[in-house]
Amino acid sequence: MVFFFFLLDTASAQEVNINRIIIRPSNIGGLDYNHEPQSMWDGWDKNISLIPFIYNQGLWVTGKKNGGYGCVPTLWNSSVSPGPILNGQPAIKITPQDAFRYRVYTITAGETPEMNPDINSWPADLGAPVDSLGKPRILGDQTAWTVCNGADTTLYPYFFGNRKLSPRVLLPVEIRETIFEHFGEINDTSIWANTVFFEWGIFNKGIDALDSVYLSFWTDIDMALFYSSDIPAVDTLLQTGYTWYRKDSSYASTGYTLLFGPSVPSTNDTAIFFGKKKFGYKNLPLSSFRGIADDSFADSSNFGPPYSLGTAWNVVRGLNQNGKPIIDSLTKKSTTFPYSGDPITRQGSQWPTFASGGAGFMMTTGPITIAPGDSQWMMIVLIPNVKLNGVDAINRMRANAQYLRSLPYDSLVSRKPRRNVPIKQLPNFTVPATFKLYSNYPNPFNGQTMIPFDLPERSTVTIEIFDVIGRSIASLPNQIFDKGTQSVRWFPAASAGVYFVRVNAVSLESTSKWSGLNKVLLLR
Repeated sequence: MVFFFFLLDTASAQEVNINRIIIRPSNIGGLDYNHEPQSMWDGWDKNISLIPFIYNQGLWVTGKKNGGYGCVPTLWNSSVSPGPILNGQPAIKITPQDAFRYRVYTITAGETPEMNPDINSWPADLGAPVDSLGKPRILGDQTAWTVCNGADTTLYPYFFGNRKLSPRVLLPVEIRETIFEHFGEINDTSIWANTVFFEWGIFNKGIDALDSVYLSFWTDIDMALFYSSDIPAVDTLLQTGYTWYRKDSSYASTGYTLLFGPSVPSTNDTAIFFGKKKFGYKNLPLSSFRGIADDSFADSSNFGPPYSLGTAWNVVRGLNQNGKPIIDSLTKKSTTFPYSGDPITRQGSQWPTFASGGAGFMMTTGPITIAPGDSQWMMIVLIPNVKLNGVDAINRMRANAQYLRSLPYDSLVSRKPRRNVPIKQLPNFTVPATFKLYSNYPNPFNGQTMIPFDLPERSTVTIEIFDVIGRSIASLPNQIFDKGTQSVRWFPAASAGVYFVRVNAVSLESTSKWSGLNKVLLLR
């Protein structure tokens, strides 16, 4: 397994990468930022060498306990501790010898215990999902799971510039996070190849009720080269927060859709709760949205993220930083959903100022009450669309959000039938001028890796793998590929070690031949 260690000696992250999106969840609340100089963003559009589009993202829990309020935020830095809560204390302090157990676990469909030790060490006793036989439950084609908590009194919420928030009311919440993707080839433009699903279980491990609890999702979006103007917006009908960018006739859009909010009592309704039907309840929708122009705005600004407990409490309730109602610029009435207009038709409330590298948003649902020993659950999906013609990016994001919201939970998590993805050029696709073999990803890897390459002409491609002394240990079948950026997935049967991948291409349009060689590291 590959681990990236950062911030704390006990912190870890792993990749979810079975389709066109790379997510790096950590066991301390963050979902992406792994502090690696060349891979600080999520990757998307692997046809164009892993275009980044997200800097960081994560869950916030804000609420009251015994009349005082507290917040467990994720804003670049972490205020949570790895592992569950044991006897009212962070597990890492009670059982530090189990620090390795409180990591991120990742399993891909088709893996065996020999390929992936996470299968046999799957922490069902910590709450990791299992099937009816007690085996690890894989949602989609690849699932990551981890648990963290907000019970560490030494970890005050970090907001901006390492500002510690003290004193505060401690929220003894245990957060169990599940992330999954469906399989998708590099040229697959289907919805399943271009989405990531997030689930959170929030458990009250204290002795007091938590009331007026709001669950928020914060994100800092940097869409490729467009990060200087990622404009926040919200679609209340589709329960989707997003940023969009327009330059000339090209659009980009990255959105998150609330599929199932937390559940509250409601006669004659049925909620989805931890993936199961719960009669007499309903799932709450979004309660507010806050656009963020940049992280450099002061705490008193209505265009920056919350930098203090007081402003966080106001923002999650749909108010301005100072606690006053937000007034819609068009209707002149108070609203918790500013900027809910249509950026295509320019009708309705629009973002009024510039956006920069720290642009993003917070979308919130609530309020709810979590009794001692009780829990809540929510689920969202990430839907990016970048580098499309006209208004296709926003329209496709909306269509995908509408479709996913129409599906029952079981359809969202069930594996999709394998299919041969037709080779077709993406919008705005440029045929490569020369042959190029890219570095495989991930590398180092365990179980499988993708081998991407550029073809300037339609070609027959042969791929061979050699060990360090030049012996051929695997040969992938010859395939004919159209010109463009292509890729092949390798599932090695070899033992751990250093290997070399050679890609040979023979043009079917001319007499041209190309070859490339890369070094890869296989871990077991």
